Amino acid sequence: MKTISQKLGLLSMVALCIGLLAGCGGGEKQPASNQAKSSGVVEIKLSHSSPAVDDRLEAACQAFKKHVEEKTGGKVKVTTYPNSQLGGEREQLEGVQLGTIQMAALSSGPLPGIFPQIMVFDLPYLFASQKAAFEVLDGPTGQEIFDLMKAKTGIRGLVWGENGFRHFTNSVRTVTKPSDMQGLKIRTMENPAHMAIVKALGASPTPMAFNEVYSGLQQKTIDGQENPISLIVSMKFYETQKYLTLDGQHGFFTFCSRYKPQGDCGNQDHGSFRASE
Repeated sequence: MKTISQKLGLLSMVALCIGLLAGCGGGEKQPASNQAKSSGVVEIKLSHSSPAVDDRLEAACQAFKKHVEEKTGGKVKVTTYPNSQLGGEREQLEGVQLGTIQMAALSSGPLPGIFPQIMVFDLPYLFASQKAAFEVLDGPTGQEIFDLMKAKTGIRGLVWGENGFRHFTNSVRTVTKPSDMQGLKIRTMENPAHMAIVKALGASPTPMAFNEVYSGLQQKTIDGQENPISLIVSMKFYETQKYLTLDGQHGFFTFCSRYKPQGDCGNQDHGSFRASE
């Protein structure tokens, strides 16, 4: 299997996005809110649920914005909407489907309802290392999932990203073995695979939107949650949690940027640049 760089693939994402914008003509009428203005500027709303500051996803989106706007000479304008400003991940996905949101960087959480095959990457202990995960996601298997998602939903997957391996936190007790999970209410994504993992460990899976997790932990609606260290820190979950279990590879937190072509945008010249840039 072809090995690709372990980086998030930001520059590839930029190249793919411009390529799609330059060639996504179709018979479907473009919503008025998404049409190019008289100035010829195409506006892209890029939504995600991570924090607006001190977060690597938003930093990557800002780099994406800068690169796209520079390389298209301002003909494509990208505005980022972090921190669930346009709704939770389910609402963001619906926005992409409807065309009211042009791009979103989403986890696998809301996708199984329209594309259950995405859960193949949510199996526990699937990847032994980050290197193995990158090789699969950035290789033929990852592309096959993207192609299947486009065929079944009309949504294009542009690039895979990751926040690392997920770890459990809780406010009740130390967890060093599966039996310690017994009875704990653990927040999961709205994803049947994640819920099944937590239930198999003896805990009570509690699906909850990402933007509600901090308040849920603070108000003791849930005892704990599971996320990569990067999100535990950026979302400040540590302020409400006493115990962290570095179990690591029970899950690899993937997200991918998604885009649904709208209208006859292939008739416009937005500029281009080399993927190597």
